[in-house]
Amino acid sequence: MLKEISLKGFKSFYEETLDLNGLTILTGLNSSGKSTVIQALRMLDRLKRKHKHLLPGYGGWKELHNEGWNKDIEIEAMDDADKAYKLEIKEDSHTGNVDESFPHLIYISAHRNGPLVNIPVYVNDDEPDEFGNNVLKSIDDHRSDVVNPILKRDGWIGNTLELVLKEWMKIITPSVEFDFKMVPEADLSYALYNGHRAKNVGFGLSYALPVITALLLGTVVKNSVVIIENPEAHLHARAQTEMAELIARSVKAGAQIIVETHSDHLFDGLRYFVKVNPGFQNQMTCYWFHLDDEKNTDWDVIKLNDKGRICNVEIPKGFCDQFEFNARRMLGLS
Repeated sequence: MLKEISLKGFKSFYEETLDLNGLTILTGLNSSGKSTVIQALRMLDRLKRKHKHLLPGYGGWKELHNEGWNKDIEIEAMDDADKAYKLEIKEDSHTGNVDESFPHLIYISAHRNGPLVNIPVYVNDDEPDEFGNNVLKSIDDHRSDVVNPILKRDGWIGNTLELVLKEWMKIITPSVEFDFKMVPEADLSYALYNGHRAKNVGFGLSYALPVITALLLGTVVKNSVVIIENPEAHLHARAQTEMAELIARSVKAGAQIIVETHSDHLFDGLRYFVKVNPGFQNQMTCYWFHLDDEKNTDWDVIKLNDKGRICNVEIPKGFCDQFEFNARRMLGLS
């Protein structure tokens, strides 16, 4: 398990260290540094995998280097055995010491695929990529893995990853039955919803499938960290709340999860989980990101008590307050 990450001179981070928990929530205003934390972890992972390019598509030194920082970029993660994994980025090169003990990242991007007629299969891999490709093969490869009973609701009979995943898909959209088929001869797979192809059921289920899969995989793949951007995307408010429960159950089942989100419904779902599972607030850290006057990332830690109530002396402006703000405007109070 990773317990902290330090960023020096990387994008909007001047010199900061964030504690990582079983569940770490990254939320806040747009362009405030949430994705930068995820990008830093992905760079360490890509260094471990010996990729030539650590952050393809994001530009070079000039775009990655904090303008106020006059040294090389430094990224360092620490695990719970106090082992450090370091990356130093110079203007024309990089060095680091990330070995195979660095946790395996299971990363699902906000840019994941929508409904596709078929989904590519990567023959030599058994986990979904950031876009959701290979997701059905990963389910197929792990379908018989027995999952922690914490992941099941009362009344569910099956205890394998495939059966529990299908139950959670029903929770997200109760009227839809999920199934899938593999076509190994063509390195393809396809999903079925009530027997119909994915394009006939819209974006929500296709967006949710790799998220649910990654969460369950995080409980069975040893030494892994699940990173998910916007798990709430294309989901109804109730489904977002249900997704929060699965995230929390996955943490209790042993997964380490980092979530970037803009969803009040997701956060309120986590608050309710704390209320009915007192003590879970100690496994969860929520950061509210914003930029300071120098355009550098700063944050507040949102604290919950064992009733799921926010107990900060002063709740940051903009955090979960838009419903109240809109209601006051409708009532003519602001």
